[in-house]
Amino acid sequence: MINVAASFLVVFFALQHPFIKPFVLNPSLIPPYLSNATSSAVKTIHLLSSSPSSLDSQQATERSALLTSSFNYYLGNDLGKYGRQDFHEWSVWKNSLILPSRVLESVPHVVAIWLRNYVAINVVYFGIAGGWALVLYYFAVDSFFPKDKVTGKRNIPQTDSLIAQVVVSIKAMPLYVMVPTLCEWVAERGLTRSTNSFEEMGGIEGWLVWTCVYLLFVEWSIYWIHRKLHEVRWLYKWLHEDHHIYNNQHDMSPLAGLAFHPLDGALQASPYFIGLFLMPVHFWTHTAFLFFTGVWTASIHDTLPPSTEPIMGSKYHMYHHTAYRDNYGQFFVFFDWLHGTLTDPLERDGKEKFGKAVFLKDPVAEAVAEAATRKLAH
Repeated sequence: MINVAASFLVVFFALQHPFIKPFVLNPSLIPPYLSNATSSAVKTIHLLSSSPSSLDSQQATERSALLTSSFNYYLGNDLGKYGRQDFHEWSVWKNSLILPSRVLESVPHVVAIWLRNYVAINVVYFGIAGGWALVLYYFAVDSFFPKDKVTGKRNIPQTDSLIAQVVVSIKAMPLYVMVPTLCEWVAERGLTRSTNSFEEMGGIEGWLVWTCVYLLFVEWSIYWIHRKLHEVRWLYKWLHEDHHIYNNQHDMSPLAGLAFHPLDGALQASPYFIGLFLMPVHFWTHTAFLFFTGVWTASIHDTLPPSTEPIMGSKYHMYHHTAYRDNYGQFFVFFDWLHGTLTDPLERDGKEKFGKAVFLKDPVAEAVAEAATRKLAH
């Protein structure tokens, strides 16, 4: 409980910074849609839920117009009352960089955003994670994973494990990309506190402060989401178990970085979305964080042992996969240290060096791993 209170105090004192406090306390800086109720909500629900045959001609016309406007607002180019044209133009420009004009002309704007993000995540996954796997297990395998002098074997994943990780990742990607797509949708419609302007954030210094606060919020949120995915048994069983079948150097690889249950991956990415509503966030910075997270998830599953403190590097995450506990942070070790869940595998019970991947595994953890493996196999 003391550690939880300390965690809240960190966030509280961050909010006292002179660049932050005015944004928190000044209602005029809150998105206007939050303080405006929609007076026609009941009428809208009635028109959309009614059968067309039960409406008179005027109501039918209103219903048709409402459906058209709703389509344009939710999927098209209608940004609504609080829309941000700068965000919209930026999205259109990004779409044009990746998608052919024929596709852009044939699908709604939001669908184009989703398609562009889907292409991007595949480029990151196969280009960066796949490329790094090729370096580790093919081009430079002698440097990273030399043969054991006794067995003559390398401590690397088998081909079937790599293929399984790719298959799980591909299945999850369509839902993963809903998170950045929704981020752009709410930003374009002015429903967040995000901006493309350094001036609106108080200049470079304000941008630096708010970026640190945003990163602190994301790190704190993901720590607790990840921890609860382990501590709440039904969450682990139905969501997080699929990722933890990769529990040693023989089956972990950069390709396991996105091998989650789709809802698990989306849940752990949700703080990036939620933070846009809570604080001023530079949207280019937000996009860069999402890209870097995709790269980071590949790197922390490569099982390489270098010490990276205060970064939550591969050696910490490897221990997390072998022990099924501790080291829940995403980028940093801070909240694990604060809450007593940080474990350095190089120091644990005088074990051998991390490169040999020798760890204690309790019977419960072993049973969980076997059950997870059986579940994925069937």
